[in-house]
Amino acid sequence: MIREYSKGQHIWRALWPALAFMGIQLVASALAMIGLAVYYSVLVAQGYTGLGMVDPVTAAAEAVLANILLVLLISSVISLVFYYFMWRATRKTHTELNTGEIGVSAVLMVSGMFIGLNLLLISVMDVTHVMEYFPEHAELMESMRAGGGIILQLLVIGVLVPIVEELCFRGVILNRLAAWTPRWVAVAVSSLLFGIIHLNVLQGLYATIVGVLLGWVYIRTRNLWAPIIGHIAFNSINIGLGHYFEVMEWGWPSMMAIIPMAILAGLCAVMLHIHTKNIDECNIGEFE
Repeated sequence: MIREYSKGQHIWRALWPALAFMGIQLVASALAMIGLAVYYSVLVAQGYTGLGMVDPVTAAAEAVLANILLVLLISSVISLVFYYFMWRATRKTHTELNTGEIGVSAVLMVSGMFIGLNLLLISVMDVTHVMEYFPEHAELMESMRAGGGIILQLLVIGVLVPIVEELCFRGVILNRLAAWTPRWVAVAVSSLLFGIIHLNVLQGLYATIVGVLLGWVYIRTRNLWAPIIGHIAFNSINIGLGHYFEVMEWGWPSMMAIIPMAILAGLCAVMLHIHTKNIDECNIGEFE
């Protein structure tokens, strides 16, 4: 039985996990900055000639940016533990959206849907040249690619980050919102928060859209593994193809890819809708 909360308490219970998500990342970055600043200060004090007259704080900031994947790895591991236990507690009292099973066919549909969606977004952004208006997004993506090899990128951005974000935004926040609001509101608000935490206008916009679809998948399947798999597919295909095209010195055929990628994403979404239409006798996969 779900405990009774006031409207203010409901809002806070949905909001604070998102604030904690950003807080953990900031703390991890701050700790890395402090540790590196102390390290460089010691080197400068010992007269390490390789550093010259470098400012330890500046050197620390540059080192954090150059190793942003490692900082993200640390914050993701901390967040994973934090949100896993929060999700376990949430699942015990919010059972309505957590009783579905997911099979191989659903995994393939969800994966195809989000692979198609990712490549469709890349194609549209390339054709419209929208990235030129958001240089901070390009710089962030470049720092992610430069901060480690493909294995580390796939581990952190492709797997760990999606698991943590789904535990937080679909597993905890969406469930808590759905306990007292219509499900479409729960999906919309959790997706908006998901976009906001990226702290980047362009990434926040498409993250909100992706969040809505991840929320829809969660409600249709009633199994958190479904949006986790979709999120992993969305992030990983970008990393994998990015490295492949870079090695092969190819460019993404953006204009030619728009229609087939839209068809792939749309077809998989329709198939998933049909597949989950009679997920149980209560038909609680529908938006209400």
